Amino acid sequence: MISLKVKSVLSTVFCVLLSFVEVKGIIVKTENGLVQGKIGRTVGQNKTFYAFQGIPYAKPPVGHLRFLAPQPIEDWNDVLTTDTDAPRCIQTNQNQVLGKEDCLYLNVYTPQLPDVSKPLLPVMVWIYGGGFEAGTSEYNETGPDYFLDEDVIFVSLNYRLGVFGFLSLGDTVVPGNNGLKDQNLALLWIKQNIINFGGDEDQITLFGQSAGSASVSYHSLSPHSKGLFNRAILQSGTSFCLWSFSRLGPEVARELATNLKINTTSSEAILYALQNIDAYELHQKSREATQAKYLTADPKDGFIFAPVLEPDHPGSFLSNRSYELVRTGNFFKVPTMLGYNSLEGWTQVSNVFRIYLVRYDLTPSKLVPADMNIKDPELKNIVGKKIKYQYFGLMPVSLSTDDLLLYISHDQFVRPIQQYAKMLAKYSPTYLYKFHYEGALGGKVNRTSTGVAHAEELGYLFRRNISASAADELTRTRMIRLWTNFAKYGDPTPVSDEILQNQKWLPITDNSTMNTLSIDYNLTTTLNPDNNAVTFWDKLYAKYGHSPFDTY
Repeated sequence: MISLKVKSVLSTVFCVLLSFVEVKGIIVKTENGLVQGKIGRTVGQNKTFYAFQGIPYAKPPVGHLRFLAPQPIEDWNDVLTTDTDAPRCIQTNQNQVLGKEDCLYLNVYTPQLPDVSKPLLPVMVWIYGGGFEAGTSEYNETGPDYFLDEDVIFVSLNYRLGVFGFLSLGDTVVPGNNGLKDQNLALLWIKQNIINFGGDEDQITLFGQSAGSASVSYHSLSPHSKGLFNRAILQSGTSFCLWSFSRLGPEVARELATNLKINTTSSEAILYALQNIDAYELHQKSREATQAKYLTADPKDGFIFAPVLEPDHPGSFLSNRSYELVRTGNFFKVPTMLGYNSLEGWTQVSNVFRIYLVRYDLTPSKLVPADMNIKDPELKNIVGKKIKYQYFGLMPVSLSTDDLLLYISHDQFVRPIQQYAKMLAKYSPTYLYKFHYEGALGGKVNRTSTGVAHAEELGYLFRRNISASAADELTRTRMIRLWTNFAKYGDPTPVSDEILQNQKWLPITDNSTMNTLSIDYNLTTTLNPDNNAVTFWDKLYAKYGHSPFDTY
């Protein structure tokens, strides 16, 4: 008997052979129909790869499907040309509105088409970051050449952003999390189809950065994503990060409807009206509503159009607190690699932003994380003063720069990422890293602060039109080797490797001794990075925090 896997491979090989005769392209059979890709060569090793860009995985989420969970794509009859990037999802980039609502597409890049004489390849699925309101899977931004050189298949996908992806009315009419549900449907499509591109559906690593990384975290918590991936890599974000969870989404959604003069007596009326507004106008109005809310609400306590807790219903992606799910072990347990950059909070502190920071000097209680759940104003002010003194001493927050960047780094990234790692390690192999390398490929020039900013590590994973030094290229080679080793073996250092300086990256085995790989000009093993800061926050939560927690 021929197995289903072998039958699928033979069928795809037949289609590929036909393609050279009939249309002189690369054709692969999917569950929905035939797709035609193109041949490329990697910039590193000049290796041949096959690109299929813009494969639809869901019906266009337009008209009556706007704000609803994504619907599976219908089959097509003709050969579908998939050799260029699909439109990104609607977003604002440098004050310009880009993209389309019809944006639910994915890309498959493979160095090897199905071949019965060769083993199936591990698969790496990338989810972009961008605060749940921006991001793209376009080749120019996430060119996977260096991954392909290491013989893995790379898949990237689009998901709805901003109001289109994360509108919630807090009920079952518009429960929210459609952006995460888009990702979930894409993962299901990949699971069902990747064998046709030479990939192993039992070796899928889900990875992302920032909001994409938090998304990966949420997928491990949702029963709908269980079994759709086998390993996870989280770069600079988890579902424990304050910013990754919306506490004001339904409130702002109704304010948006009011501003648009929509009848708000029922959620059905709001949904119908919002489905009939021009997409670009709705995008602009939602941004205005968000910015207006941030004048009174603190953006560090959570983005507005972001993941939410849904009412318990059959289609619910997430209906329980993230922190409590991990604490109790009620999640999908897979080997995980995660970490952060050495100065995640690095941002340009403008004079306008300094005026905003005055609120922390006038009201220190605003420095207290929302997820500590402190209701007593007097106690909250005491805790706020402790945080202010810890990071700023007697210096005003509004006049600080380096101390402010460190505070943002610790508050928004270091402590929630480390806490997630500690709790995860109780249940599954967990590898922690800290990225220190200050090179050119991250895009930073004329550094004014010591440290690696948020998203800099992406320059060492994806192709960039930036001149690289020998040290930059070596760091990139090491990063790609670690990432792809993990995708192949579930262990970033499975064997002694001179490229990796023969380092053995050990998983976390004890919460009091956090094994960590420090990625800098050299690779070194360290213990308990940022220990003083983490200890400060842990003691603060233990003494003043009130469970149950949602983030940390």
